[in-house]
Amino acid sequence: MQDHIRGSEVIKIYRIDFPDGAFYIGQTRQDLRTRLLAHRSNPVNWGVWGRLLRLPTPRISVLSKHFKQERADAAELSQIRKAEKESPRKLLNVNGRDIERNWRKTGKPPLPNGRGAPFSRKRVPKDGYNRKPGFFVCSWCRKRLDSSMFYSDRSRSSGLCSRCKTCSNLKQAAIYAAVKGGGTASEGYQKAKRIVRG
Repeated sequence: MQDHIRGSEVIKIYRIDFPDGAFYIGQTRQDLRTRLLAHRSNPVNWGVWGRLLRLPTPRISVLSKHFKQERADAAELSQIRKAEKESPRKLLNVNGRDIERNWRKTGKPPLPNGRGAPFSRKRVPKDGYNRKPGFFVCSWCRKRLDSSMFYSDRSRSSGLCSRCKTCSNLKQAAIYAAVKGGGTASEGYQKAKRIVRG
């Protein structure tokens, strides 16, 4: 059950202890049970997510409660620094370090957005991204096609996906069918690759 004071939700600094000795420190406005379920369904922090899948139910406890975001962030960082000194290799923390890095970079306390303003990446605007024109070879069907036949991919220097649109669509359809049929995404991927390459 959530705590309410003057109509605002209390921010809780919590700690999850696992049977193998590892632990995680974070903050939440939710009740602890709901937060634990969120960790189970979200693999952003692989250390926490993986342990929740394969280890017995962990122990979760509240370290402190706060009404202001800045104080909650400071308390979380304090708990993380203390834990890092005691047993640095057992700490499974990501968000607290992002808060600290953002705080040091800007010189200002994190914004009161409910999650403590995680470190934000500099994103390239869509209009300003270089998508190279010309002809490119699809990595699957080996056909030489115009750049308009490829989807955009910002992670590549060309700005284009390595597969053409036809192969990409076939891959997505095969993965969807495999997962829907009780298989894995990897099986669907390999099946689509075999169909294209013969």
